[in-house]
Amino acid sequence: MAINAKGDIFVLEGYGGMYSNADAYRQVVRKIRPDGAVTTLPGKLSDRVTEIAADGNDNIFYASGCAIMQLKADGSLAVFAGNVEEKGYADGSALQARFASPRGLSFDQAGNLWVIDAPAYEYERGGVALPSPRVLRLWYGQTLRRITPDGSVTTYAGTPGQVLERPFPDHSPAWQLWNSKVDSQGRIYLYSSSGRAAVYRIDGPGSEPSK
Repeated sequence: MAINAKGDIFVLEGYGGMYSNADAYRQVVRKIRPDGAVTTLPGKLSDRVTEIAADGNDNIFYASGCAIMQLKADGSLAVFAGNVEEKGYADGSALQARFASPRGLSFDQAGNLWVIDAPAYEYERGGVALPSPRVLRLWYGQTLRRITPDGSVTTYAGTPGQVLERPFPDHSPAWQLWNSKVDSQGRIYLYSSSGRAAVYRIDGPGSEPSK
């Protein structure tokens, strides 16, 4: 679910087959206005999405691979920032920027899109999507990125461009969280309500997350 600056609520709805059936399953976005009117936005999402962000123009944003996708108000779908299959670290224009594992998208009142960039794991063999004894290294991530309305990507907090080898030095668990919010004073909160349930706050550019 996402709420934009106008108070519109956006929710995900899946239909057309079992969730595990990639060919039949479809996922769309429903919009609920403050007056209670419900509409379905045009177009559909490209992945099984669990979290979205929405701007004031009914554009929907979500993470896919190493990129951020945009489902536009006209129903067209495009890469908004990064590259789906190319992990890395780079600031700059949206399509030239690179991310490791973007998540936790949210908009502030100025229209900036905030992104938690979690590290991407490299394993000895196979493995799951969480740290384990088989993790060899952590690629990039561990940063909070800001995308301005003109599409410029900058690193707001965290140490950019790191590749951490085993045995891993201490690193903040804040970068493993799944959600972000910005308050009226510009402070950013990183949080999760399940699994790694915690709340961290970043008070300004270059600040480290603190509980």
